[in-house]
Amino acid sequence: MPNYPIGFEPVGTVALLTNPRSGRGSARHATELALEVFDKRGVNAIAFNATSPEDTGRILQRALADLDFDAIAVCGGDGMLNKVLQETANTGIPIGIVPAGSGNDTGRHLRIPFDPAAAADVIADGFVTTTDLGLITNEAGQSMWFASVLSCGQDAYWTARASEYNWVRGPSKFHVAILEGLARFQSHKFRIELEGVHTLPHLSTEDRLRMEVRDGVVEEGGKLVLERTMYFASFGNTRSYGAGKIICPQADHHDGLLDLTIIEDEAIVPGIFQAPAFVRGDHANIPWVTSYQCQRATVFSDVDIPAHGDGEPMLVNPFTVEAVPAAGRFIVPAP
Repeated sequence: MPNYPIGFEPVGTVALLTNPRSGRGSARHATELALEVFDKRGVNAIAFNATSPEDTGRILQRALADLDFDAIAVCGGDGMLNKVLQETANTGIPIGIVPAGSGNDTGRHLRIPFDPAAAADVIADGFVTTTDLGLITNEAGQSMWFASVLSCGQDAYWTARASEYNWVRGPSKFHVAILEGLARFQSHKFRIELEGVHTLPHLSTEDRLRMEVRDGVVEEGGKLVLERTMYFASFGNTRSYGAGKIICPQADHHDGLLDLTIIEDEAIVPGIFQAPAFVRGDHANIPWVTSYQCQRATVFSDVDIPAHGDGEPMLVNPFTVEAVPAAGRFIVPAP
């Protein structure tokens, strides 16, 4: 069993990375409030402004090479946090979050306050937890990390469209993208090869039998192959994406597993009427939803479909996605 250390650590010097454009400019104000708190708490915070995802990576690389920080603080959304993960995953560097984006799903899962001053206080307190992270790797050997959910299929399309809706503020952009996606329903043929498979413990006997009839019995060694037309498949290290849409309600970032939620091809008409249950995370026993847990999965489809992790475009299938135990460290509210 992997070790997941937790506890207080001294936070004396922090690199505060900000995208002033995050949250339609709200990150700029959030940064000012966070800096005031750090000053009052005696934390030496050095602010870095990034104007693009690529800029974030370059700035962080320079900061880590030139200066010695106790933690990296991210003032922005899930996308900016994801860029920081590409440099800090599996390094032991703790990340603090000041939520200031449109989705903020990783911060939501980790119970980070949405008030910038309160979030900065959490960082100054320095209580660090260790979590799993997701890792996606394509056939060329390129890899990318994610903290929350990796989407592949129609939900990746929703995510991509939501990022284009600059005229819509906050979580509403995800609602608009979902409505547009339902109007343009498109499914794809997938082949998903699962390893280290578990069925979710809360499933009813009826649902377990339905899954066995559709997918077969899990092979020795925890292997299972799913091959059929699907609306989308999402792999969750945490529970939600799209500003709180609970796609993987049982996901646990301490179990070394990813939760897989599949929305089946027949979902389009009933899905419109059962959307509230889907948003709340009450969808596990709905017939057109299939759920598993796995350590690793290899995904193929009939066309090239880009995956999105933490709301950011990642790699195109075929790819392998896996849970990497204890690869992330985050500063969170003390229990």
